[in-house]
Amino acid sequence: MKWGFCLPRLFLSAALAASHAQADPANTSLPVNSNPPSPSSSPSHSDTEAPTLPRCSEISGLGPEFNLLAGACEYALSQRTLPNFICQETEQRSAGGQPLDVLTVEAAFAHGLDRYSNWAINGHPVESPYDSSGWVSDAMFGHQLTAIFRPESKTSFRFDRQSSAGDASASVFSFHFGQKDNTSFNIYRSRPGMSGSIWIDRKSGHLLRVTASASEINRKYPLASYSSEMNYREVPIPDLGDLLLPVNGQVQICFQQGSCFKNLLSFHDCRKFGSEARIVPNN
Repeated sequence: MKWGFCLPRLFLSAALAASHAQADPANTSLPVNSNPPSPSSSPSHSDTEAPTLPRCSEISGLGPEFNLLAGACEYALSQRTLPNFICQETEQRSAGGQPLDVLTVEAAFAHGLDRYSNWAINGHPVESPYDSSGWVSDAMFGHQLTAIFRPESKTSFRFDRQSSAGDASASVFSFHFGQKDNTSFNIYRSRPGMSGSIWIDRKSGHLLRVTASASEINRKYPLASYSSEMNYREVPIPDLGDLLLPVNGQVQICFQQGSCFKNLLSFHDCRKFGSEARIVPNN
């Protein structure tokens, strides 16, 4: 069985994008250096800064509470260039409620490109995971969040409530965009509408959590249902500072023939990507 799930931009394989989803070359990478190691690095967006992107300015204009959401918009649509780094991605995969395996991969962001390498299933290296029996959740870092804020999506937002997310006080916003306005976000050849919620830390302005589920699904495609949750926090990377990144989450997907898959995702062991050389003297 061959499944694929591609949410392009950060940590995306171009070959996988061609065979499993259509990447949007206009999409940009998401993480922002929120605590850079040197004063010369770009500072993060805070909820007190005026939005610079037109779509984010529109969101800010919805009312005072929406300034936080405008900051998340700037994060999602940022044109900033990231330093090179690499993370380990782990997917605990299950099907029909039964555990399948553990898929791991090294996901690198280097010189503006996203690259996968060193796939392994249950610790055994594989050339590709797409001929395995589980669902592959590629790169939940980027494209879904970008699709929510893209002007073309015509997403509607509503301030729902104040809540708590762990130790943080959060503002919670709901969102929805329709199937007819989904020009970029593919789920197994389908472009459904999407609804969900966005949690933002009221103190720091940082994104905390995004949940999403598919709506208005075109039944001529195999997809029956889709839902996801992704949690964010600042991640220290040696020599790079603290980057606001997705750290864990889950994806659940079902198809009309009755098969359902669930992946628990985590991103960890992030480090600077580069090569080192040293001279070894001859003895």
